[in-house]
Amino acid sequence: MTAMPTDARPPTSDPAPRALVFALAGAMAALAAAQAIALARFQPPGLDFLPPWTAGRLAASLPIRAYDAAAVTAAQGWLLPHFGWLRPFAYPPTALIVFEPLARLGFWTALSCWTALGATPRPRPC
Repeated sequence: MTAMPTDARPPTSDPAPRALVFALAGAMAALAAAQAIALARFQPPGLDFLPPWTAGRLAASLPIRAYDAAAVTAAQGWLLPHFGWLRPFAYPPTALIVFEPLARLGFWTALSCWTALGATPRPRPC
């Protein structure tokens, strides 16, 4: 076994690659923030969740109404008063098993639950 000389030092790492990684991460974070701000100006939060939630509310009284595009769009008017095109429920009927119980909650509470469920880590298949 050879002894290391006492004046041997570990190799120093160049800080340039680390700085580049942090600069790229900062640029990506700034771009993501800019996109989120632009999206928030274009549409209200939860816009994609609104048709399923609305269909769940309509299905509680008469399930076939979940597929009446005009009724679903009209029921979304409280959040989208000036929206000019149809916003139908475009999921299979089995999806109402999930959305109808969520629709019993208020919209913002249901959206928070839906977002939390989507952010929950799940095991991935190998």
